[in-house]
Amino acid sequence: MSELISGKAISAKINDKLKIEVEQLKLKGIEPSLAVILVGEDPASEVYVRNKKRTCEEIGIRSIGHDLPASTPQKDLEEFSNYCKSHYQLNSLSSVAYVMIREWIVHLSSSGLKNQSINRKCSSLKSYFNFLQKLGEIDQNPMQFHRQLKASPKLVVPLTESEFRMVIEMYDNSHFEGARDALILELLYTTGMRRAELLSLTLDAIDRNNQQLKVVGKRNKTRIIPLLAKVISQIDIYLSYRNLIDQAKPSDWLLINGKGKALKPADIYKCVTKYLSKVSTKEKISPHVLRHTFATHLLNRGADINSIKEILGHKSLSSTQIYAKVQLPKMKKDYLTAHPRA
Repeated sequence: MSELISGKAISAKINDKLKIEVEQLKLKGIEPSLAVILVGEDPASEVYVRNKKRTCEEIGIRSIGHDLPASTPQKDLEEFSNYCKSHYQLNSLSSVAYVMIREWIVHLSSSGLKNQSINRKCSSLKSYFNFLQKLGEIDQNPMQFHRQLKASPKLVVPLTESEFRMVIEMYDNSHFEGARDALILELLYTTGMRRAELLSLTLDAIDRNNQQLKVVGKRNKTRIIPLLAKVISQIDIYLSYRNLIDQAKPSDWLLINGKGKALKPADIYKCVTKYLSKVSTKEKISPHVLRHTFATHLLNRGADINSIKEILGHKSLSSTQIYAKVQLPKMKKDYLTAHPRA
């Protein structure tokens, strides 16, 4: 005979029992802890980790979280660990001194690795040492005062306005996937948001009355982005299809697939490359290209760089100024064409 059980009730009983056990351990001088490393900005993972942290707080367990960028490869840490084992007979990175790191950097450089790649590896290493410091495994980050090697910035070439107009002409709102793809492209191009921010959008993030969108960015920082009337119209078209799926499989996520499940990063990448590859022969085509395109087109039309900084969610103006550098070839051309002495 089947029995209906309440998962919430069972969970509450387990948590109450754990609270008592945690208190008993603390009386003995033992502090139970949970350490979590979150790599990248996957919305589902962020929700999962956030729920675990909240549960830890309720029970009394110490929660230690550390976020690493999506570009942090496990391979970088393993390579450095193997280098330390072979050169210094170190089995633990908690004993690493900065002089060892400097010698490793020299080793990488002499092997022909570019400064940009070395800087990425060093960034991964620094983040890992920050995590060890949080855990109390080390007193000080050996890379605390490390300065990056000089490297030429890798600039992403944006689409031209005419190229994106060609993308718009390919929109097909006659079916669910077509309307969804059009919305993905419109949101990326008209708001400049990151792929992870797009994936984390929920239905209640849309404010039609004020024509704006609430976006949760890096480190869970919230910002408000204005929405164009054309984008709101595209949202309505998409939702007319989405609502039919939502009736069968309800979901809070704005962007879903035909089965009612939230889209994944690969889905956004596939959508963008599908359309952009038809209008551009640029070597690098990705969702981030539309973020660059957004900023570049606003700068070209005289928008204030500080306003662009706020919309993009940049912490410092120097990050936004990278987009201004893309315009240097165009500025030189205009200068040589328009100046009276040219």
